[in-house]
Amino acid sequence: MATFNMDNAKIKNAYMADTINFNGNVNQTELEAELEKVLKGIADPKEDLPQGTVQTAEANLKEAITQVKSGKPDRNIILDCINNTKGLVEGINNSSWIIKALADLAGAIKNLF
Repeated sequence: MATFNMDNAKIKNAYMADTINFNGNVNQTELEAELEKVLKGIADPKEDLPQGTVQTAEANLKEAITQVKSGKPDRNIILDCINNTKGLVEGINNSSWIIKALADLAGAIKNLF
């Protein structure tokens, strides 16, 4: 078993990935709640994302949430919103939890709709 010495590590932000929870079957209410968590996380100043990225990502996620809440959610629009948001934050330091959560959301949407 490997042991990692993190004594001198300089970690700016840490995120507990288990707060975004997908355990197989997800319904629309749970999906909406998970989208809200990602939206809240992206807007958190501790994430230190560029303001323009935050604004665009928020708009994308709000559109996805609106679609999930609608009577006839459009799977393609929701996936586009999520994938566009993912594209915005890829390569930004400390955004790996966001990318993972968005990938999980996309998978859940493909299974739900």
